Amino acid sequence: MREALEQARQARLFILERMATALTAPRGDLAPHAPRIHTLQIPVDKIRQLIGPGGKMIRSIVDETGVKIDVEDDGTVKIFSTTGTAAAGGHSAHHRHLRGGRDRQDLVGHHPDPRRRSS
Repeated sequence: MREALEQARQARLFILERMATALTAPRGDLAPHAPRIHTLQIPVDKIRQLIGPGGKMIRSIVDETGVKIDVEDDGTVKIFSTTGTAAAGGHSAHHRHLRGGRDRQDLVGHHPDPRRRSS
């Protein structure tokens, strides 16, 4: 059993070493067709405006861009897409519909990377 565990450890170390030489640093950008999640924060009083009467506004964004949108009670909006192009389209459609020509300051702490979202 010890011999088998040692062989497995050596194999794992060998694979990790090969992986480290093949990719020394993370890629700067995701592939254009990689799925994405954009997370942004909107004021709670803008949630109703984003959803629209009977969900009409949010459905139009989904139909226009092909993304999935989840809106939480605290104003957190998550835009899920299967490609980077769809994510960018959903993000810009959200801004277009929510702002309605108003100043960009209506939106608070938006950022495409959910780990770097400010509140």
